[in-house]
Amino acid sequence: MTGVSKTCMMVRRHLSAYLDQELAGPKREELVAHLNHCEACRLVEQELRELDLSIGRLEDIEPVMGFTARVMADISESKQNSFTSPSLVYALVFSFFLLVGILLAGLLMDPGTGPDYAEDDLSTVFAESRDLNLLNIQEQSFALLSNSSKPGITEHEHKK
Repeated sequence: MTGVSKTCMMVRRHLSAYLDQELAGPKREELVAHLNHCEACRLVEQELRELDLSIGRLEDIEPVMGFTARVMADISESKQNSFTSPSLVYALVFSFFLLVGILLAGLLMDPGTGPDYAEDDLSTVFAESRDLNLLNIQEQSFALLSNSSKPGITEHEHKK
């Protein structure tokens, strides 16, 4: 529903209630007024009317003998087994031990074992890294300058 206005979305949410005569008052009046000038919403309304008519033309099908009893028995059985199924029990036990392990690891860890960037924000870490790179460049430049200013080194030897 890309490009659909908020009014169109509201109208389309209430179209089913409108078609079922369940919408009354100002909401119904707003919906009708919108349908009078919005062709896209009128097409959606028409599609819903056709769908409703198609569903109304479907034959009633009688379920086979005992169908309802079988469905209800299956529902009752699944309710009884849902909290005692082995997979659920295993998942709960695994989750418990995983949580205990995480908590113990957090308690046993020495906070001074690694770099302490927890209090530094990322920009400070990047600034320190940039400063170290600049310092390395300055040291390399100084080394080159000091080598070139040594007596006895000719320009030809320096270019090697």
